[in-house]
Amino acid sequence: MNVNTPIIQGVVPHGSEIANIVIIAGKGTSTPIRHAADLEAKYSKPADSWQKKTGMVKGSKFRYEIHWYASDGMALGYEYKLKGVRDK
Repeated sequence: MNVNTPIIQGVVPHGSEIANIVIIAGKGTSTPIRHAADLEAKYSKPADSWQKKTGMVKGSKFRYEIHWYASDGMALGYEYKLKGVRDK
């Protein structure tokens, strides 16, 4: 699945597509999300519905690794974080 990115820390080009999306924690995995209760309190979605996802954005010069939280099958979600930048 590919999704268009929001603005992420002013670095990743706006409107880029996130590709190779993988669920790394939470619902559907054996790894719990440490902050699930905080996410539930902040966004009013049940703690057991959250997933932590990762994906790659390819820019003209760099590749960006992005992590974020999503609930109930959402492709886009909340609290995007830039976790790595590599030469293309």
